Amino acid sequence: MTLTTNFRSYGQNETLISSIRNIIKDYPFESIFKEFLQNADDAGAKRFHVIVDGRSHPTNSLLCDEMKSWQGPAILIFNDAIFEESDFDSLMQIRVGGKQDDDTKIGKHGLGFNSCYHFTDFPSFISGDSIAFLDPQEKFLPKKNDFPQRGIIGSFPRNGIRNFSERDQFIPYDGTEGIDFKSTFNGTLFRIPLRQQPSKISDRIFSVNEVQELFIKIKSNITSQFLFLRNIEKIEVSSISDATSSCQTDSLWKATINGLDESTRSKRKYIVNGDVQIFQMEIKLTDDNVQNDQWIIATSAQPNPYQLQKYAKRYRLRVLGGVAALLKSEIQNGSIHPNNDQENEKSNDFKGRLFSTFPLPDTTCLSVHLNGTWAQGSDRAGLLIENDKDLPDMDHQKLNWNRHILLEFLPDLHCKLLEEIIKLQNHKKIDFKYCISKFWPFPLSTRNHPKYVFSYGCKVLQCMLRSETIFRSINSGDHFYPHPQKVYFSDEDNHVDILFKCLSIENIENFYQLLRNNWDGIGEKKELIKLIRKLPIWSVRWDPSMTSRSLRFAPVSIGYVLPEDFKMYRTKSEKIFLKNTDTIDIIILRDLNATWYEIHEYAFNDIELPDKSDLGYVDFLDSVLSNATSGCKTIEYLKKFNYPFPNEFTDDLMPINKLFNYDNIVFRTVFGGDSNVFLHRNLINHKNKLSTIGFNDKLSSEVFDRCAKKIEELQKINPPPDIRHRGFVLVDHFYKDVKKYELEKFDRIPFVPISKFLDKPYNKYYDHSEVLNCFDNIVHPQYKGVAWSQKALFAEDIIPPLNALEIYPSLGKPSDITVILHLKFLRNKIIGDDEWRNDWKETFVSNVFEVYDWLEEKCSNENLRLSEYITEYEPLFLNLGKSQDPFDTDNWVSANSLVLNVEPGENKYINSRLAKYYAMLKSAGAKEVKVPSVKIQVREHDQSSINKKVLLENLSNQINSLHDVFFNVNGEEIWASRSVLASSSKVFYQRFTLGGEYANSNPVTIDIDDVSPTSIHILLHYLYGQNIDNVIWNHQDAINQTSNFEIYGELLALANDYELDHLKELMELKLSRIVIRPNMKDILNLAKKFKASQLEEYCNRYIEDNEFLEYF
Repeated sequence: MTLTTNFRSYGQNETLISSIRNIIKDYPFESIFKEFLQNADDAGAKRFHVIVDGRSHPTNSLLCDEMKSWQGPAILIFNDAIFEESDFDSLMQIRVGGKQDDDTKIGKHGLGFNSCYHFTDFPSFISGDSIAFLDPQEKFLPKKNDFPQRGIIGSFPRNGIRNFSERDQFIPYDGTEGIDFKSTFNGTLFRIPLRQQPSKISDRIFSVNEVQELFIKIKSNITSQFLFLRNIEKIEVSSISDATSSCQTDSLWKATINGLDESTRSKRKYIVNGDVQIFQMEIKLTDDNVQNDQWIIATSAQPNPYQLQKYAKRYRLRVLGGVAALLKSEIQNGSIHPNNDQENEKSNDFKGRLFSTFPLPDTTCLSVHLNGTWAQGSDRAGLLIENDKDLPDMDHQKLNWNRHILLEFLPDLHCKLLEEIIKLQNHKKIDFKYCISKFWPFPLSTRNHPKYVFSYGCKVLQCMLRSETIFRSINSGDHFYPHPQKVYFSDEDNHVDILFKCLSIENIENFYQLLRNNWDGIGEKKELIKLIRKLPIWSVRWDPSMTSRSLRFAPVSIGYVLPEDFKMYRTKSEKIFLKNTDTIDIIILRDLNATWYEIHEYAFNDIELPDKSDLGYVDFLDSVLSNATSGCKTIEYLKKFNYPFPNEFTDDLMPINKLFNYDNIVFRTVFGGDSNVFLHRNLINHKNKLSTIGFNDKLSSEVFDRCAKKIEELQKINPPPDIRHRGFVLVDHFYKDVKKYELEKFDRIPFVPISKFLDKPYNKYYDHSEVLNCFDNIVHPQYKGVAWSQKALFAEDIIPPLNALEIYPSLGKPSDITVILHLKFLRNKIIGDDEWRNDWKETFVSNVFEVYDWLEEKCSNENLRLSEYITEYEPLFLNLGKSQDPFDTDNWVSANSLVLNVEPGENKYINSRLAKYYAMLKSAGAKEVKVPSVKIQVREHDQSSINKKVLLENLSNQINSLHDVFFNVNGEEIWASRSVLASSSKVFYQRFTLGGEYANSNPVTIDIDDVSPTSIHILLHYLYGQNIDNVIWNHQDAINQTSNFEIYGELLALANDYELDHLKELMELKLSRIVIRPNMKDILNLAKKFKASQLEEYCNRYIEDNEFLEYF
């Protein structure tokens, strides 16, 4: 009887191989280890052993030849628990699993088991007295009743396998973990032969070396694999060389829980609702070295929340989990690495993870591992924890379950674990201080972690603040960090203060950064907002110069917030100001209901004003102004409180109305480039705002006056060498913007450059020692001749331009009294100067009469009364007599010695040169001979027009006795005057004068029979001076009885006979205008007959231009 007769069919229920393919897509091939480990733990096993078997076994005696390809290298997975009957059945539930109704189990047989198909197509296992082979493809197992089988299971004989006909089929198991096929096997051994060829299940083929490397890598975090298991106490990975035929194994590594007592075993295994189990485990990892890790674990369970009970029941879920912390890691060579951030950099490698018994892909970066009965997908991969409103209902339930575990259940457990760790520290049972800082429930902000981790940390923090146990246990000596005035703590010593005294500055900074990174959604949680307001985690702002202020962190609840970019300065108050570096800070601070502080209140209530300027004060003012608008309260207060402002070149502080804009060339020149009157350059961008409170940004009339007075001041005491240039620049600016200023406000301030010297002969009496003078004392060079003795002259480079003179016509003009005084100077001073007498006589006279020109214009147009400035006896008028010498005093007379309008030779006669100044002399008091004001009327008269009119009237009056020529035109007599005809035509003149045809005839008769009387009438009117067109128009009635052509032709003939060229040309023009095809030949002949060359040319051109037409 063969062994196969004892086997019954045994295989998974899914009908399609594709089901397995799809399932293993959810499981990475590395998961085989933890899936089989999990199943072993569920079975109650304490020992778990994986063997990489590199041997190839005999193939002579197998169940069937098709199984030969599965006698090669394999993965052997052993645990020391025996399958129960239900375990065999559950393994076949490929989609559901066989432990769905047992919420004490952490695995689901039928799901995790499928991870083996990454490596094989033909798994098998022995457990107790049973052996099973699985063949999902139905191609390797022997057929039964000619039907392929997916699997077989049966008992193996108790007499060994030496005499079995299928002996080779069992050799791969023989000797492994005590299997001898003679007694019940106290455990379960899976054999997973490695696939040698691609199959329908998977194309992946693994070598022995690849498998071995896989299990070697697993040891890197093997100690954490024990944390939340209930039974497994030892895990080992070994190998069997392909060179041996025995079962001798070589250990690659092994991990064992040391010193596990029954109490701890019980705490691991049994978790009761409401009970918190806290225990420690020391796990030893042995490979090339020996490492001992000391962990502390807290586990617990709770009743399922009411709103999720149906969901929990449906998916066999229970609120259960744990929190584990690594207390110490020790290497055999004596190097001990406490898990302490402050003492060992190695601990920074620790990254907390989420566990579902085993580590999940979700990294929290916390200082602990978190285990829970999460609602997972079939791949047992990433968890659904983050809020997402667009999830389907089923996923919403999954999300709610997972968030309940994470945010409602685990935080209390975490807090309990911290309570225990604090006790351990207090009793010196752990090797580090500051355990609260070490296990602070927040990740480093620099690490990549999910947002829900921060929410979790906040929940733990809230639990910690409620825990009286924690605060009773805290001992300042071992828990408090030295924070000399760096963190704000109130005098109340409340829970927040005590807890934060246990944190490092790095913890606090990190919490602030996490808050920024995770603020979305927190703003709606009122209780959390209320808590965060109290935490001393917000950075404090101080001016760098306040070295005495060391406080770095304070609660939002007691701080004040200034605008983000506002630069602070030394304060005299104890107010605490909070940093707000960007938009995120602003959003958070607003949500936290922070106190926003007005800049003007800060500037005028809190600032300690300096005695001398510094860069910090400049930056502060820059910020004040940047955050202010023109006319706002801040700007007004700067003026009201007379805020001092810094200048560019010294540390002196000055009122704003005494400071000027350095960029203004006028200010820079007038005050000097290094003066202390220039506003600090860093504040110049605010010139428009500051101008409203007195800053001198541009030149106004008032500021111009101050600049002029500054030059006046400089000129009085040790004037600088460039004093003239300063005046020049100010005057030049005045000219360029003259409409802006009120000249009368500064015309008496000496800041205008003058001509220092005049050429001969003026230099002797032109004496001005000063460089600058006022507008009121300077005259334009064009008035030099009338005022040079009394006033300075404008320097040549600042003579007023036309635009300035248009606005201020009097600019540079001497006054009347100045000119009069100058005249008196010429008469009284120059007249006695021999140099002038001998060399400059003409210049002298020119000066005198230039004065007279001025006075004449003033007296004529402005009613100047000279008599008010000159007495009637002052000899100020040069009335040259016989000597013609201007230096002869007899030629200088007074006004009462002169009479206007008298003739030469009369007493008090005024010579012609002086007499031109009538208004001046009258104004000075000179007498006048008056002319009667009788007007002789002369009517208007045009003798030429009268003559023409009379001639035409005489011509029209044919019986006038003055006619002496008559034309006999076809029997009609037409009379005219021979003198008129002779005057109008050379031909008539020749015929009427001596020797002419009609010289001796009186009257003259001229017979004409080849033209009409009308033509003769027109001719005569033309000769009498009437316009030809008017004449033709007046005779239109007569013309209409013939035609224009005939009249024009006759006039052409008459013009030709009497050589009237102008009339001839007129007729040529008129005939050309009536040329048409029917009369063109007649007109052409007419033109030829009377030698009308222009008309002839016109007709010929008419023929040429219209040659295609017929004319005759």
